[in-house]
Amino acid sequence: MGMKFRFLQCLLLLVLLIFWMACGNNNSVATGGAGLLFVTAQANTTVSAFTVNLGTGALSANGNSVGTGAVPSAIAVTPSTNAVFVANSGSNDIYSYTINSDGSLTMGNKTKVNGTTPTSLAMDPAGKFLFAANQGSSNVSAFSISGTSLTAVPGSPFTTIPVAFRIRTVRCHRR
Repeated sequence: MGMKFRFLQCLLLLVLLIFWMACGNNNSVATGGAGLLFVTAQANTTVSAFTVNLGTGALSANGNSVGTGAVPSAIAVTPSTNAVFVANSGSNDIYSYTINSDGSLTMGNKTKVNGTTPTSLAMDPAGKFLFAANQGSSNVSAFSISGTSLTAVPGSPFTTIPVAFRIRTVRCHRR
């Protein structure tokens, strides 16, 4: 069941990335030109770059796949399409890549998240901040973005557990 769910997550991510890249030119309907698609493969821990023909949907590979951490689980592309970030839930880190002019990827930096099992990434519309939802630790790591470098936001990670649900420690004293 878990592998089927992961497959569906990856498939949904793929469809969303194609849609996002196709709509990135601010036209309501893309009828031609080219877009970019980035795909992770958990089995061999890589990220691959493709050019998408926006008229036909055909894909063509852009260079070779590049390595990433264990169990890649999410991808985020900057609004300026100059960098890609990949969350790796098995190694608790985020790898960054520069998007080259031909659409291929060049390895950037590796950043540890202050949490466990990052499963989702989100970015603000200006591309200044990246957020990683850490499923294992029930918190969100926040980073400021500079090129392909990530710097933890002060106070990060931020808990997602409501105060009413936190376990309180009770100490018993022996008399």
